[in-house]
Amino acid sequence: HPTDVISANLVRIDVSGIQVALAVRTGTDGRAVQLLIPVLFQRQCVAVAGDDYLREACILERVQELDAQAYQRIAIKEKRDAQSDQMSEQQRIIRQLKEEPSGDDYPDWWTFPMLNQMIDQECSLLKDLLNQESFADQIASLFQSFYAKQN
Repeated sequence: HPTDVISANLVRIDVSGIQVALAVRTGTDGRAVQLLIPVLFQRQCVAVAGDDYLREACILERVQELDAQAYQRIAIKEKRDAQSDQMSEQQRIIRQLKEEPSGDDYPDWWTFPMLNQMIDQECSLLKDLLNQESFADQIASLFQSFYAKQN
């Protein structure tokens, strides 16, 4: 994790990539390990062997490409994290709305309605009733009158 990195030091840079030494905390006891991380350029610098200026310009361009890629990856990760946080918040709100009230915020005489169960039972009863074959003509008639009023 990035917060566990104690230090980062550039070890080597050449036309194929860079090497970075990272000191990383291993636990709460203050101990650390050092990692040598190679970062290869996607495109190597070629045909600059004799010209130091061109070599340095090419390496700088490759580092800037890596930097741009890193910014894109970070932006994508931050967007995913934000979406995940938003989804978690929405799930928390939905969970709270589905929970029965605790009664802590209400006076002693308050009676909580059993709306969820009552609504579920009523909807189920209506659905069963309206789906019976004896109501097919009435449902068709209601639909036709509604459709006629819309046009």
